[in-house]
Amino acid sequence: MIKEKLSTILKILFLYFLGTNSINANNKFDYIPIFKLNSNFEQIKNNYSLTPYYSKYGKIKGAKCYKIKVLNGDVVLTEWNNKLHEVNYQTPLSDKKEQIDKLHYLLKMYEENSIWNEWLDNGFGKFYKTSSSKYHAIWAYPNDTVSFFTEEVHNEPKYNDK
Repeated sequence: MIKEKLSTILKILFLYFLGTNSINANNKFDYIPIFKLNSNFEQIKNNYSLTPYYSKYGKIKGAKCYKIKVLNGDVVLTEWNNKLHEVNYQTPLSDKKEQIDKLHYLLKMYEENSIWNEWLDNGFGKFYKTSSSKYHAIWAYPNDTVSFFTEEVHNEPKYNDK
């Protein structure tokens, strides 16, 4: 009995440590997992069913991508140097207000004691950077995808397959 309770407490603490929002049952975006950027990717592999994902664009040498199925689409995770460096929410909603609510929710989940500053709207998407300069975000509003990524990935040279 004590062993089961301890196991449950450890699982809850682990989920909290990873930054998932699965404990907050009152949020309409509970189906969207939240991750901690720069976290150890082995812990994510141990706790999620990941499918290898291939993209021929914006690749980083040595990076691997994985996909997780969620209610409204997919979440793509980028592992680089054994850390989580990018989370891409491919979870499109049709209602514009719902899209904006989801964007604000996700920005709040990834701010980590920092403030998101919008620095560019190029007609395809809005670009954000935290006041700490540790993280970046992009909301591509035509297809309602939201990506969060580290400064390290932002500065790393990219290549595209032909």
